[in-house]
Amino acid sequence: AWKEGLLIFRDDPMPEVVRRLNRWFNVDIKLEGPELNDWSYTATFEDETLEQVLELLKISAPIDYTIKRRELKTDKTFSKMEIIIKQKRQR
Repeated sequence: AWKEGLLIFRDDPMPEVVRRLNRWFNVDIKLEGPELNDWSYTATFEDETLEQVLELLKISAPIDYTIKRRELKTDKTFSKMEIIIKQKRQR
């Protein structure tokens, strides 16, 4: 599927979703809290941006995320974008 530019999840656990998103988008996503390990995800993405994928995850699961943008390091290289996914707080 990756040859056609498709990112496919079929009842994949959230840690596997995060691992594949990290590789696909070259980012550093971390799950905050063990309860997220119990979630699984089914979806097919084609040409979506990382933020679009995160928004779709947020719609389908009780999660929230924060993004730390890339920063210029002292050696003149850039850090990876960091994303923290955590369970949405109940109101």
